[in-house]
Amino acid sequence: MIIFADHNKELCNQVNDLRLKNVLVINDDVFKIKNLIPASRIVTASNPIFSAGGGLDAQLVKRFPDEWLGVCPGLLTNNLLFVVSVGGDFKATPMLVSEALKIVEQQGHYHTLILTGLGTGIGGLGQGTFIKLLKKELGASE
Repeated sequence: MIIFADHNKELCNQVNDLRLKNVLVINDDVFKIKNLIPASRIVTASNPIFSAGGGLDAQLVKRFPDEWLGVCPGLLTNNLLFVVSVGGDFKATPMLVSEALKIVEQQGHYHTLILTGLGTGIGGLGQGTFIKLLKKELGASE
């Protein structure tokens, strides 16, 4: 199962309107949801070197520092699923977000994941582009 959680109500509404199978939309904080569902994994929003310099990743590395060692795309730990959604310049591209969402879709069949609007914050990806990518990558299981 995939839980889409974000503070951005407009983005949550857009994701909800997609009516994706196995995606629950909650307009709330990812850490609140993680506390309610301890076995869930939060999807990172990382750069290629996983430096966790800002945004969601900066918060994740503070909460789960031991899980941030030797990471690579697709690595699943007790609390996290590592994906790359921005390049080395901290800008999101449709290709990177699409690849990240493919990993989320695959792992979502086996684990409860908490997904946010990858690339739509610091990465600067437009919400419309994110919605199109989400529909393409997660809508295929409908």
